[in-house]
Amino acid sequence: MRTYRMPTAVHETTGLESSLEILHQCCEILGDYRKAGCPGFPESNEYVDRLMAIGITCEEAAEQLAITLDNYKRS
Repeated sequence: MRTYRMPTAVHETTGLESSLEILHQCCEILGDYRKAGCPGFPESNEYVDRLMAIGITCEEAAEQLAITLDNYKRS
């Protein structure tokens, strides 16, 4: 199982509550992606857009989805 990196947005927030909210939202989005069967491009764009809306960079969003897909295939 591959582990996730902490998104930069979490490090850039000023409070613990903000950091936890970003992580919570990120987990929900990745959970939705997994429930959808980890769709590939272009169907995965929706999840990239949702992650970017909470402050995750495009590169980090793609990495998070790739890790989720890799872990999904292994389970």
